[in-house]
Amino acid sequence: EFLRSTWKQVFSGIRTILLLLLSLSIACSAFLPMQWVPFDTVANRTTIATTNVERNYNVLKDIFQWGHLGNNLVAALLLYLILDFGNKLFETAMNLVGGYQTRDFMNQPLFCSRSPSDFWGRRWNQVVHSMMKRGVFKPLLQRKVPRTTAITITFLVSGFFHEYITTIVTYQHADDNKHSQNKQWYGGNLLFFAWNALLVLLEHTIGKTWFFERVSNFPVPKLVRSLLVVSMALPLGHIITNDMIQTGYFDHIALGLPIIVRVTSVSK
Repeated sequence: EFLRSTWKQVFSGIRTILLLLLSLSIACSAFLPMQWVPFDTVANRTTIATTNVERNYNVLKDIFQWGHLGNNLVAALLLYLILDFGNKLFETAMNLVGGYQTRDFMNQPLFCSRSPSDFWGRRWNQVVHSMMKRGVFKPLLQRKVPRTTAITITFLVSGFFHEYITTIVTYQHADDNKHSQNKQWYGGNLLFFAWNALLVLLEHTIGKTWFFERVSNFPVPKLVRSLLVVSMALPLGHIITNDMIQTGYFDHIALGLPIIVRVTSVSK
């Protein structure tokens, strides 16, 4: 049974939209001049003359560097704000026009997550989560597939799904204009979700041991705990967000926002 929305929920949605718009405008104003990459890394200093082997080696050296992790966190924040803003607009429109309540698309994944499974299962993109849970995970369990295997398969299917989305949105296709300068690199999304499947499996296998139970009960601020959880995925986060940066996805979003732009004087 569908639940009817209330005016209180509508006004709450409008308030959230305005806060997300303000946050997104501030973020774009801050990071657009830096081309969405505020921190210096070895890979950023790679020249055109560098060989592919040297370039790939530099990227590998960057994976656990603070600059690389910081850039990936900035990109993750931008992606979160963009997705949450767009979906909150849709949710509030449904509340207002349709008169029905909707489920939250996001539930503060970057700021309130307690574990990898909490991030993916309860907070990030609940639309895709519900689709994968009902379409892949539960049917596998009903067929007596081991839980760990079902988790792995579900993440891999999600990886293939995001490969398809990336192909449509960011990769260059056979058109005369060739708007996109991004070259296809298939398998990146699959690798990212395979890594996160490993994190969730590690949580289920060793997360409930005596040592990790004691560590998880330390009085750590919620934001710090959540950032530590998110940081587990950050080393490979660029696999998802670099395509968006290279194809101008964030630039196009910034065009539709009220942002602060530095004005330079023109010499006569």
